[in-house]
Amino acid sequence: MEKLSDSELYELETQTEEQSPPSFTLMKRKQRVCRRYASKCIIGGKPADGNDEAQEKLLSTILPNTIEKKIDLPKHKLISGSAISRDGRYYIVGGRNYLSVFDSITGEYQLKKSCKLSNIAHHLTSIDYNDYSQKILVTTLNEKVQIHNLELDVEEASYMKLKECPAGHFLLEYDDNRCAVFDTKFSEKDGSKCIVLLNNGFSICDLEENKVITNVANGHWEEVNSVMTKPFGLSENTIVTGGDDALVNIYDKRTIGSKEGNKACGKFFGHNAGITSVDITESGNYIASNGKDQLIKLWDIRKALPQDIYTKTKRKYIDFDYRNTSFNKSKRFVHEADNSVYTFKGHTTHYTQIRCKFSPSSWTNERFIASGSFCGCTIIYDTYTGEKLGALAPASKSIAKIPTWHPLERKLMSTSENKFFIYEHDPEKTTLKSCVGKVDLHSKIQRKFKKLQKEEVKHHTVDSCKN
Repeated sequence: MEKLSDSELYELETQTEEQSPPSFTLMKRKQRVCRRYASKCIIGGKPADGNDEAQEKLLSTILPNTIEKKIDLPKHKLISGSAISRDGRYYIVGGRNYLSVFDSITGEYQLKKSCKLSNIAHHLTSIDYNDYSQKILVTTLNEKVQIHNLELDVEEASYMKLKECPAGHFLLEYDDNRCAVFDTKFSEKDGSKCIVLLNNGFSICDLEENKVITNVANGHWEEVNSVMTKPFGLSENTIVTGGDDALVNIYDKRTIGSKEGNKACGKFFGHNAGITSVDITESGNYIASNGKDQLIKLWDIRKALPQDIYTKTKRKYIDFDYRNTSFNKSKRFVHEADNSVYTFKGHTTHYTQIRCKFSPSSWTNERFIASGSFCGCTIIYDTYTGEKLGALAPASKSIAKIPTWHPLERKLMSTSENKFFIYEHDPEKTTLKSCVGKVDLHSKIQRKFKKLQKEEVKHHTVDSCKN
């Protein structure tokens, strides 16, 4: 690893807001600084066994532990999508029908641009951003996908280019009007292709030619809720999906479209209920999945089960509506084919699809997992010890849905219904807070569900008037 001189370190630490945006080279230098700093706290890549002092030092020097800023977004009802650029400069959030871009060139995330989206089915389901092409993908609860060509260094008029297209510039339109796209991800570094979830499978699409390249159907028994691929890491050829059948599927991009019938090259069993979120490390060795059974499981991709095990294993999972009912933990069972590395408990997944994310490789070596929670906290787990480290205290009573780690700085962003929070590291605090006290989940879920029903009725009424 290349060492930096004291003058170079000072130069990185004393950058002012008048300077130009960080270049790719500067970003790499920052990553080296972060790795060098993290190596002082992570002994040999892992904490010393039984060394509480080392653990406390790690928490006091690495993890974000206090709220730096709270940003209200009154127009963004039901924030359900967010993305961040690879250098951490741009943070993008989307609500029911608004999309906003925040710029941190001045050191703080300030609203750069915002636009109202058209042809939105109730609310957004996912957002993804590609740095190379500066494109933003947006999906909603219908069969359509939007693409925004975002030129962030020009006037606001260029950001509203899609307004020129009455149809909202949809890329894909499927014949089945009943389906919904719950997630999408860019699958290439240059942003030329993307993966779109559809029913119980997914499609790989060419954004430049506006067509579907490959369809992978019937990969799951039930609907697919989440997909993840990281084209910039060692896992660039890996696609991971999670569905309502409690399965985690692994695909290889190089074999999709072959004579094998687009079958998954590996599967994981172990969740008791549907999966709401999956993530993979850039090294491609580990997968995290969050389920409606209120569990997060850590998987070693090298221990994935083959297809023949999948056909012989019984279909064991609990099907329940997590929007208006709470999960009965007494019905949990241990799946006969469960080979997960760790199972994490402590967060709650209700009412909406809670996401979990690995921490960045640049300054944590992808050691931690952050998860949203129905109680409003953002929970952090340690993949080296299998323990729950604590929770970032909520700044509101709403749900913490999507955690987003800053790729270079010791910060973490978390979204709620109509605002997002920026957590930073405070050296005076040595530990994370415990999660909030017990929540009356049943009554809280019922209130949320009734509110959702009223909003759906209001939304459909407005659409009927427009038509």
